[in-house]
Amino acid sequence: MTTPVPVMTLEYARPMTLNSIEGYIAFRRMLFLSILSGACVGSCFLTFSGGYIGAGIQLVIFGLTLFAAVGAGKALMLAVPDDSSRFRRMMLDVTALLALLIIGTAPMVLQVALHHDFSTNEPAAPGVIGIAFLLLAISTPRHAMLYRILASLCRSVNRYAMAKALTTLGWFKTFYEMLWLGSCATTLFLIAGKDVLPNEITNATIFFAVVSLAGVLGFGILWICMIVAHTQLLRIATKPRSGSSGVPSETGV
Repeated sequence: MTTPVPVMTLEYARPMTLNSIEGYIAFRRMLFLSILSGACVGSCFLTFSGGYIGAGIQLVIFGLTLFAAVGAGKALMLAVPDDSSRFRRMMLDVTALLALLIIGTAPMVLQVALHHDFSTNEPAAPGVIGIAFLLLAISTPRHAMLYRILASLCRSVNRYAMAKALTTLGWFKTFYEMLWLGSCATTLFLIAGKDVLPNEITNATIFFAVVSLAGVLGFGILWICMIVAHTQLLRIATKPRSGSSGVPSETGV
């Protein structure tokens, strides 16, 4: 009598590459957008010097960021047509875009007003920018939604480790930026209300200002992680060759 031999099914080919032109375009645009996000933070420091140069540089960088964000959003819609969280994420995206528009144009508007001797309400200026930072803080859950979608794409091509890393990055980015941008907004609100608030509030203003400044270092580390993550995503979304059907490839990398 022959002893039965266990049979193991071998998978000779597993999809490891997202062979989709839509995915390739979306990931490439998101990589460019992630680079610009760091440039936005850097340009804000240029405005401290005053003058049209710093304000102009920030206006250009924020304008490019808004343009890139819209393009990346459209590309992702084509790459993931069945996204159930699209409406909620788009509402948060619109909130963030409105905030970026305010922050990006505020220095130039202020320079023009000063140049033409327009009367400006100094407390109102930091208050308006504070509202913009508050809108950015409120919109941060969009990061968790976005990276959850990207993680699902990675799992579809058996990149489970990358999917887990993206999910972690999305949640960390959400909570970190919520606290950091919230501190920035609080600092600006306290500065705007310095004439009506008690003198003791000065210590709180200094505290939140220091937290906001220190938060830039943490964002720098987070920004590097974003660049690495989106670079890896672009690597797995190889550009389809001519005549490709646009479905995940059946050969491993």
